[in-house]
Amino acid sequence: MVAGAIAMAAGHLIPARDPVVRRSAHMEVIDRRAVSFNDHLASCRYVGSVVFAVGVVFTVVRFWASVIRTRPGGNGKDRPVEKLRSSEQRSLSPNNAQTVRIPITGTLENVQPDPLAIKLRFADGG
Repeated sequence: MVAGAIAMAAGHLIPARDPVVRRSAHMEVIDRRAVSFNDHLASCRYVGSVVFAVGVVFTVVRFWASVIRTRPGGNGKDRPVEKLRSSEQRSLSPNNAQTVRIPITGTLENVQPDPLAIKLRFADGG
């Protein structure tokens, strides 16, 4: 995806060359290297767009594959909850060290005190 973005940027940011070298009343002299350079810039934009699109599709497929893989089981129970329960059962035995796991689905509560409830007194009386 990055290579495609770089190729697209190069194709769009590098200025095209003017293929006409000289003009006369009935004839124009055209630089073949300038025409070839402009064709290469156009193909650089095209290839960059294709590589970028393939990279985006690949990234989306990888993302959805990881989401589908970590989905809850078919019987309606969440895997993290099952893992937490199994770790609780293991920690009941005296041979295993006790581990505390934080569930992913838990909510966080603010433990900071209310700033309006704090009354600060300074030595200078202010």
